[in-house]
Amino acid sequence: MVDQVSIARATSEQLDAAALLFASYRQFYGLADNETESRKFIQERLEKQDSAIFIAYHQQQACGFVQLYFSFSSLSISPTIILNDLYVPVSHRQKGIATQLM
Repeated sequence: MVDQVSIARATSEQLDAAALLFASYRQFYGLADNETESRKFIQERLEKQDSAIFIAYHQQQACGFVQLYFSFSSLSISPTIILNDLYVPVSHRQKGIATQLM
């Protein structure tokens, strides 16, 4: 387990880190390397605040992220949160970072 991991909710100040992690996440799933579109997508999420993005940092380096979307549950008649994206680069895996993001 990595010690001294901090988790912060992304704002426009963390756009670069969030967009880079998101682009890597998409590449991991075999999608085309399109950093411009990834950045645009993340920027829109941050500006519209229709998702919450949390970034893990270790020694001031972004080392993982989670993206949550807000929705509603008809059966429980309440708001709900959907964990849609969770990613830790290979170089930071097996250190408990994903668990801390959860």
